[in-house]
Amino acid sequence: MSRSQNLFYQILSIILASIFASLIFNQLRSKPLPLLKERVEIISELENLNIASLEPSITGINIKLALKLFEEKVLFVDARAEEYYREGHIPNAICNDDFDILAEQLEMAIGMDDPFVVYCSDDDCGSSEDLSYELQSYGFTNILLFKGGWEEWMGTGLPMEENE
Repeated sequence: MSRSQNLFYQILSIILASIFASLIFNQLRSKPLPLLKERVEIISELENLNIASLEPSITGINIKLALKLFEEKVLFVDARAEEYYREGHIPNAICNDDFDILAEQLEMAIGMDDPFVVYCSDDDCGSSEDLSYELQSYGFTNILLFKGGWEEWMGTGLPMEENE
């Protein structure tokens, strides 16, 4: 066996041992991390929204429910980059590229258990989901994910705000 093949097998062995050890340690945790990301369920009726959940949750909402929550003055968080936010966003939404500052803004505006809506560009944009999971890890418990995002909001002709 050549020296490069031997090195390859050593590296492969270390990688496989690391993967195996991490899977074992994950299973030994009191609450193991899921191996695959859970799908976000989308709801369309306010009655189906369990705002007083004891468990942290991320719930997907459609445009109809997003509008109803907007009318009820629920806080919206724009997960897009600040440059896109300045070009146009849902009125009174907050946005910050710095996660720590955004989390502080949220804490000052609402309680950790209060519902709020996170959105980004469109249903293909993963930024809103990523931010939702980060905010959930931070301690926020009732996160509503508007998957249609800015594109669907504008396409429906709903109110918008610009910060130039």
